[in-house]
Amino acid sequence: MYMNWSDIKDRHYGETGLVICNGPSLKKVPKDFLSQYISIGTNGIFMLPFQPSYYVAVNELAIEQFYDGIKKHVHVPRFIKQKYAQELDALPLVSDYRDCTFSMEPDKWIYEGGTVTYVALQLAYYMGFKDILLVGLDHYYKCTGNPNQEVVMETEDPNHFSPNYFQRGKSWNLPDLSASEVSYREARRVFEADNRTITNLTEGTHEDIFEKGIIEVNAQDEEISY
Repeated sequence: MYMNWSDIKDRHYGETGLVICNGPSLKKVPKDFLSQYISIGTNGIFMLPFQPSYYVAVNELAIEQFYDGIKKHVHVPRFIKQKYAQELDALPLVSDYRDCTFSMEPDKWIYEGGTVTYVALQLAYYMGFKDILLVGLDHYYKCTGNPNQEVVMETEDPNHFSPNYFQRGKSWNLPDLSASEVSYREARRVFEADNRTITNLTEGTHEDIFEKGIIEVNAQDEEISY
């Protein structure tokens, strides 16, 4: 499972990869589609009956809530915030909070950019993927409060693919959609400058920065169930 950074650099040069986000729309994505690509999953992705090719987590509240799940259920190479990396047998991610930028050296530092999806895109670029497809990027949350505010989940989680994603009584940080959008624009700029692409295949997404596409679904394809 464990890999060195030297194993990661340009490992998937010229390939098409999949970044799996965790919005409610992910439930509509056929399992067969997820299995077609080398994929990067994040945070609570292990709740799916599916293993991505790589796993990423940087938000401390998410890591602490998902700690046991990561140890028990994530059986792929992991990229995790430096504070937790050694104990979770992961390659360390060192967060740098300079002005929004895109790290070409995630082995040295990454910019979180308001969303773990941005971290996954920096890793995907480093791995050499030419084209990245996004699923589960709804970019919409049913919540009130200030960006990044720490709040307690008081109901079933309406904002992710599982109602138990952030469990009732657990703390989580409210999203910063504006910061995410700044990051997405930078990711698109960097990819396009190198003749690479990012395409959002999320049905009903509220994100309007990346090029859009659709998932071709066959009648026999199974949607994800819990």
